[in-house]
Amino acid sequence: MPSWEERGELKRWTRDELAFLRENYDKLTWKEIGSALERTSLSVKRRAYRMGLKHGLKGKLNPAYKHGKLVDVYVKLYGKYECPYADEKGNVNEHVYAWWKHHGANIMPGEVIHHVNGDTHDNRIENLTKISRAEHGRIHGVEIAKHRSRANNGTFAEEEPISGGDA
Repeated sequence: MPSWEERGELKRWTRDELAFLRENYDKLTWKEIGSALERTSLSVKRRAYRMGLKHGLKGKLNPAYKHGKLVDVYVKLYGKYECPYADEKGNVNEHVYAWWKHHGANIMPGEVIHHVNGDTHDNRIENLTKISRAEHGRIHGVEIAKHRSRANNGTFAEEEPISGGDA
């Protein structure tokens, strides 16, 4: 009998695979789970989402965590930061904290802190500016449109994220 791939069908999730995902979603990355189950990381992430599982690699467990900071798209500061823009645990994006600490100014709804040179890890004050969300969209809208295509239903098609840009 031909395999599910040869028949052009989707590979169904087995009970064992679902149990493995449930047991390991907070210990392994999507890629590691995908490798163990011979599935793509996107497939694993979508299934976990449908199961109501949030990725558990937060804070110190995340491979991008370095010396009290999570370095991913933005640098996230973990700890009890006294900042009006920190979450309930006191964690805040470094660029927002740097802007607030330096200027002491409020960031109003509809405003964002923009990385002038596009490097979201470069949080020097001279690289940060406060602009409207609309202006931010105009700056990055052209860049995003160049790299993304629309699916038939009008939503953006699944693609790799743009590297190096500021979202």
